Amino acid sequence: MHVVGPPDVSCLHSESEARYRTLFRAVSDSLFVVRQRDGRILDVNEAAVAQYGYSREEFLEMHNVDVSVEPVMTTEATLSVRERIPLRYHRRKDGTAFPVEITAKTVQLNAETLIVSSTRDISERQRMEDALRDSEQRFHAFMDTIPAPAWITDEQHRYLYINKPTMEQMGGRREDYLGRSAWDVFPIEEQLNSYMEHARRAMQAGHPLREEADYPLTDGSLRRWVRYIFPIHTADGHRLIGGVAFDISERKRTEDALRTSEEKLRSIFENSSLGIFRSTPQGRFLEANPATASILGYSSPEESIREVKDIGSQVYVNPEQRDAIMRMLLEERRQHVTTEIQVRHKSGSILTLRINMHPVWDENGRPRYLEGFVEDMTERVRMERELRAAKSAAEAANLAKSEFLATMSHEIRTPMNGILGMVEVAMRQEPSPAVTQSLRLVRQSARALLDIIGDILDFSRIEAGKMERKEQRFLLRELLRPTLDLLAQTAVDKGLRLSKHIARDVPEALLGDAASLRQVLVNLLGNAIKFTHEGEVALDVDLAEPSAKDSGYVRLRFTVSDSGIGIPEDKLQTIFEPFGQLDGASYAGTGLGLSISAKLVALLGGRLEVRSTPGKGSRFSFDAEFSLDKEARECAQEERGPKIDRPLRILVAEDNAISRLVAEELLRNMGHQVLAVIDGRQAIEALSRKRFDLVLMDVRMPGLDGLEATRIIRHAPPPGVDPKVPIVALTAQAMAGDRERLLEAGMNDYLPKPFDPVVLEAVLERVSRTGRKKQDCQAPDPAV
Repeated sequence: MHVVGPPDVSCLHSESEARYRTLFRAVSDSLFVVRQRDGRILDVNEAAVAQYGYSREEFLEMHNVDVSVEPVMTTEATLSVRERIPLRYHRRKDGTAFPVEITAKTVQLNAETLIVSSTRDISERQRMEDALRDSEQRFHAFMDTIPAPAWITDEQHRYLYINKPTMEQMGGRREDYLGRSAWDVFPIEEQLNSYMEHARRAMQAGHPLREEADYPLTDGSLRRWVRYIFPIHTADGHRLIGGVAFDISERKRTEDALRTSEEKLRSIFENSSLGIFRSTPQGRFLEANPATASILGYSSPEESIREVKDIGSQVYVNPEQRDAIMRMLLEERRQHVTTEIQVRHKSGSILTLRINMHPVWDENGRPRYLEGFVEDMTERVRMERELRAAKSAAEAANLAKSEFLATMSHEIRTPMNGILGMVEVAMRQEPSPAVTQSLRLVRQSARALLDIIGDILDFSRIEAGKMERKEQRFLLRELLRPTLDLLAQTAVDKGLRLSKHIARDVPEALLGDAASLRQVLVNLLGNAIKFTHEGEVALDVDLAEPSAKDSGYVRLRFTVSDSGIGIPEDKLQTIFEPFGQLDGASYAGTGLGLSISAKLVALLGGRLEVRSTPGKGSRFSFDAEFSLDKEARECAQEERGPKIDRPLRILVAEDNAISRLVAEELLRNMGHQVLAVIDGRQAIEALSRKRFDLVLMDVRMPGLDGLEATRIIRHAPPPGVDPKVPIVALTAQAMAGDRERLLEAGMNDYLPKPFDPVVLEAVLERVSRTGRKKQDCQAPDPAV
């Protein structure tokens, strides 16, 4: 329906219509005629057009929700009309929102319910109300921040307002005091009388009056107060009484204390060993204590102030350094600067001082002066320089020592690899019993020499503080098997039984320092075999303590027992000391094995203990803590796979002719196909021509060494080279960090020289089982 006038104007007389239209236009508030059932706007007056910015024709195409910021609430209000809606928000055509107050009436016309609403813009009123609230809030906030009690009363001394410090002073809540009189607040009559008299005189004078006096508090203490009472004249002609009181007791005490403090500070200033000074920003001393004058070579503070005209040019060796400090303090406005400076002594010598300086600003934000402390650091700097030089020399010496040990390890282990390797090759050729016995003696002597080398290297690591716990996943029984196999032949050669027993409740898959565990066991079992001439050497592994089902860790007890010569009681403690030996004349060795083992056991979380009876044997035991690991248990399932069931194609890269021959012979005796080259470049060329199951790569080779060759294979392989081919490092170095360095270079495993055939076979089996060894299923470090 198109509406061109007031509702149903066709039914009204023209005269009434004219009066209606005149009144409709004359109303200053915005008038809307809205159809209730759908909110359609049927008519508006000129005030609405002016207020909202829409033309009348635009309005007649709209609904009342189109001008509302709250359409849902407007729809609800349309269906259930209220006579007065105090606050709504409408939106003009330009999108601006403004608050309105709405008065509405319903009218029935031709069976249609219409709503006639008057909408008034209350922006100004709301601004005034908001301003009033803001003013009250600011007043309260301001009064509450005054660090003193403040209040307002009427002429009958009834409290109309008190601030937060007043409540803190008197206790209670603000509501507890509003409406009460001064008679209720001042319990002591002397206080009340003083206040009333002060208020009377202030109101009579018509301006604030100040009063200072001592007043006792309810707790009996005497406090010094300054109180101001002033009249307040309201806009409606009423008179109120305002007051504020300042407790100056502390100020009085502070003034007394300040005098005492100034005397103390003056004493400190005069007698301090630190230089204390005050200077202008331009660089003149304003004040200096005797220590400052003495540091700079002057006989008195007065002389230093008189003689030094420009600190930057006369005192600083490098004036630009003072300029930089000034920029930080005055331009960057840092609170203070602490640094070392070089200055000239009056005699011309150069001193190093530590200076701490800060600026003091005036009320306009300009620097008044600078003050600070200076300390003569010349001697300390000299000593630190000497200590750094000594430290550098010690580090260089330690590095040289490490490099020397690494070189010696390589140089000794390489020929030992040849000796032990050729012994193994010879023994596999079924020599006569006499030759076999000789070869066994050679192997026993060579292994004893290796033990000595290993002990020396380990002791060097302990001295350097480089013994660290290394966490890795391992299988306990897989670790113990090659460990005992390594020593089995020595035990057999002596006619001894070597046995192990692992309790059934000991878990298999663990996470911990497997290398340290293996080394301790090798040391203890090796010693037991050395000092036992007949009988048995046994290893037992049990739970040291019951573990909670979901604890995630286990504590194991390892016990090595023998039926050997035993240890006298007076030697039970000294055997753990470096170079301590039971009988140096009868048994070879460095005397380091048990000392090293004790350190390694401590890394494992235990303590190495011994019980022994001379002539009947010894029993060494220790506890070690490990984590249980789910992934390691999965690896355990993989480890139960089949052994090597086919000949492997193996590439050996080794520059030492004897070591190369040993590797070739051992591998061929195991049934594998072998190609040997002498350096990394030849290894890469061989890999580009032919596919191999794995590579045994010597680390130190002339030309292209094993590490660089491995990096090329992994990251920039030439055509035909498989970047994922398994690579096992061969190295005669056995220093801390070697294994990690090799694995980081991309190698899959690590085989130290001289390599035992049993260990060699275990590494080949482990690497070739799946074709690509998983790093998460690492076997323990085979190095001892």
